Formats: sequence, C-alpha cells, structure tokens
Amino acid sequence: MAEVLVKIGDSAWTVPETQGYLREGSLQGILAAAPHLIPGHADAPAIVAREVALSESCYVDLVAVDSLGRVTLVECKLARNAEIKRTIVGQIFAYAAAGWELSYEDFDARMTRGLGNVPLAVRARQLFATPGQESPDVFDDQRFREGLLATLRDGTFRLVLAVDEITDELRKSVRFVNAHTTTSVEFLAIELGYARHGDVELLVPKTYGTEIVARKRAINDLAARQEFLTLLERLTSPAQREVFQELVESFTERENVSAYFRSRSANVRYNRNGKFVSLWNAYLYDRHGTLEPNFPSLVAHLDDATLRQLAEALNALPSADNRFADLKDYSKRPGLQLGRILNGAAVDGLVRAYAPVLETLCST
Repeated sequence: MAEVLVKIGDSAWTVPETQGYLREGSLQGILAAAPHLIPGHADAPAIVAREVALSESCYVDLVAVDSLGRVTLVECKLARNAEIKRTIVGQIFAYAAAGWELSYEDFDARMTRGLGNVPLAVRARQLFATPGQESPDVFDDQRFREGLLATLRDGTFRLVLAVDEITDELRKSVRFVNAHTTTSVEFLAIELGYARHGDVELLVPKTYGTEIVARKRAINDLAARQEFLTLLERLTSPAQREVFQELVESFTERENVSAYFRSRSANVRYNRNGKFVSLWNAYLYDRHGTLEPNFPSLVAHLDDATLRQLAEALNALPSADNRFADLKDYSKRPGLQLGRILNGAAVDGLVRAYAPVLETLCST
C-alpha cells in the first residue's frame, strides 16, 4: 500500500499508529464482515463462510455464494508470507478442483459447518428474502439450488486472491491465467491496504483483473447462449429454436428486460432498481425442456390480482393443460413443455399474459 498519512482535527499530518495486518486472519475477517468488498459481490448480498473444508486437505479461507448459486473462493495471504510468490496460485486452483463435482448435499454440509451449523438453504432464505415480506418463503429456493448445482457441476467458480500487497509476479500471474484459460474461469486479485490510527481504521481496496475478466464474461455469455440454443434445437427442431429466440426478443425489446443464459437454462428478467425480478425460466433436460413462469420471484413485486390475472392467462394457453387453474400457492412453478409451447400462437399468448406484469413493474 502507498504511504498513508492521517490528520485529526488541527494536528499535523502523521503516519498512522499501525499499518498492515498482524496476521492473515485479520484480512480474512474484514472480507467476511464486508462481503461487498469481494470482487463480484459489490452489488448484491452474499453468504460467506470461513475456513470451509472442500476436501480433507483443502480448507478455503472464504467461500461466498450469491442468490443465483454462483460461488467465489477466496484465499488470503500477506506479502511477507513466502507462499504468495508461487504456491498461492496453485492453492486456489486446488480448492476449485476440490469443489468441482461436489454434490449439492456435500457442499451444503461443508458450508453448514463453516456457517456455525446453520444450513445453507436456511441462511440463504434469511439473507436473500425480500425485506418487508410477511414470509421469507418468497426466496426462490429452486433457482438457488439449480444455480448452485450448475456451478458445482461445471466448476465455474470465481477465484480470488486477497492480499495486503499485489506483487508484480502476482499481477502477471492473474493476466496469464485469464489470457490462457476458458471463459468460464474468473481469476482476480484484490489488494486491501490497511492502517489504523486510534479509533480510525483505513482500508484501501484495489482489484486487479476485472477488465480482462469482463471481456471473458462477455464471450462466455455468448458461448452459453449458443450452447443452450444448440441443445434446444436437438430436443425440439430448428424451427422451434427460431421461435424461442423470437420469444426472448419479444421480452428483451422492452426496457429493463434482459436474458441470462447458462448451458442448460435461460432466465428472462426485469431489472427493477438494480435488482433482478425473474419473469420466467427455461430448462433443458436430457430428453425435454420446460418453460416455467417464476411466481416465487414475482410474488414479492405484484399484488394478488395481477398474479391471478397472469395465472388465468397462462392457463388459457392451449399447451397449459390446466396447470395454472386455481393456482394459489405462488411458491410453485408449474412448467410448460417447450416442445408444445414453441409455436406462434402460444408465444403470442405468453407475451400477452405478461403484458400486465411488465406494466405493473414499470409503474411501481
């Protein structure tokens, strides 16, 4: 960290009483208490557990999980630690390898121990449920679980090295790894310079690698979309693939509506004051695909009359088979078969069904 001077009241500028960390645990503690400092988690809350054993020999300093089930692994090191020179890079990849292909249940058990024996799903509901709601059940457990399962299956972890000083060697390592790995690998370093003077604490965060990761992420989004569409065509037909693209475009041409793809899922969502409201999801399985209106997400933002209106309009679709008749439990997500709904009439009906939903979201 560059030299820091402090000035209290009319006193002269002076060097802080303390600069730097006494131990790595202090650096770890700062990030655990302020997850927004962890790269990738600045704009949304994250569950953070300390000292998580992903295997018998791999203890990760910090594991952060967001509401979509995306996982960040953080290794903390001080510049005076000899491991920062080379082995730290190997360590973080060893942790990723240990987490790759873990089952949801195994990962949950390991995180639960790091969370003081609070189950992961319970902590997720506590943290991610919309404030002010009568029940935390509006949190979309299924989306969280499916997202986490995909992360574990694909090993798409964000890898972060947290240090008190980024060395030239570490900086070059970050560049090299990002330049020579697939778009699904995000490798970042954050420098957290620390000083203390009396009761005043100073923290100077600097993140390295964000620009190259952002470029990789843009490529990855396109690759995931293409992979999804290719599998969709294999499960349905080329014509139905085109219809699905038209369906997505019918929504995303609206202001604040976007689509997020993974290799086997797609999420059409509305950006409401910086927070995404999921409208519907599409999932591809080995032999079929489904489109699921996301009532658990919408219930936190719509009144009962609008939700009923959406359910009735969806139930009127020829392919609905009364799945939405008298729907009252909005924690459920009845699914429509993609092979049956991907035709012009059904798509038009789906767009019309969501028109009052988007009008309400735009006006409130």
